[in-house]
Amino acid sequence: MTISPTFCASAALVLACCLMGRPVLAHDVSAHSTQGHTLHEHAQTRSQTRSPATSGTGTDARTPGELIQAHSRTGDDSLLEIARLRVEKNARVGSPASLLHQAWIAQAEHRFADARELLAEVLEQQPGNGQAWLLEASVAQVAGQRSAARRACAHVAGSVSPDAAMTCFARLADTPAEKKAAYARLRALDAWDADPRLRAWRWSVRADLARDVGELDAAESDFYRSLAAVPAVQTRASLMDLLLEQQRCDEALQLSAQNEPVPALAVRRLLAQQCRGEETGEREAALHALFQHWIAAGDYRHAREMAMFYLDIRRDPELAFQVASKNARLQREPEDLALLRRAAQAI
Repeated sequence: MTISPTFCASAALVLACCLMGRPVLAHDVSAHSTQGHTLHEHAQTRSQTRSPATSGTGTDARTPGELIQAHSRTGDDSLLEIARLRVEKNARVGSPASLLHQAWIAQAEHRFADARELLAEVLEQQPGNGQAWLLEASVAQVAGQRSAARRACAHVAGSVSPDAAMTCFARLADTPAEKKAAYARLRALDAWDADPRLRAWRWSVRADLARDVGELDAAESDFYRSLAAVPAVQTRASLMDLLLEQQRCDEALQLSAQNEPVPALAVRRLLAQQCRGEETGEREAALHALFQHWIAAGDYRHAREMAMFYLDIRRDPELAFQVASKNARLQREPEDLALLRRAAQAI
């Protein structure tokens, strides 16, 4: 089974998302007990009818940072809309915290140039803002600007910690030799950060590297460790990819809810169900209708999953190539270019 790259941006966002809100308490996540229900308590799809004005002024009293953190756990895009309204109502809209929230929302919506402009404003006011440097490293990497990403990682050493900088640089490893060396360096780190968010990020990056160098058991263990510290949706999607690559369809299925609303997990759930020989026509038709609606609206925030859907599930290579091309113009990581090549070969 061929699996497309994980959604969202780089694994560095596991950290960047969660640093926007209050700390996440660690809890147990195991292959047999995780059903995904706690991760999607507020999940909705963009096809549902919402009133932004009501959403922004309703009973939800969470701060923009807490809403962003909840988005990283649930994948609920409506939370970003509420967060944006909260930021706009903030009297200190030009403050570093407000600009940082706006930058995170911009990158989540694939407005990467806007995100970097906002981050530049943050860093002009606060040159030592570690959250801004971490997000800048991640956004620059997604945009394919490796030199800028490396400069940002260098600033992480002083603004966060040398270990965090090592993790940041490890995420930029490209060639097999670089990945092997980066994986060895992360494995050699004895001390683990007390902050569960920093631990989750390092485990997620280390899991990606372990998978890429062929250490699949180690990758699986680190993905589960990362999820136990911070249950981010993108980490869950990465773990599902790893299990599907090994034809462990039952275990992959356990990592998503029955009526999964998050596209990144819903597409992978369909792959797991097809792997098990289940009938998926009704759910497939529903996702197709949703994706067609987004394409008509010019909304390509979930382009990776949409391309995967039309390449591996709906089997429409021309549409898959169209969507993958749009995605590659927005995101320039190696995974995005590999997806585009695979779509081109399928035509």
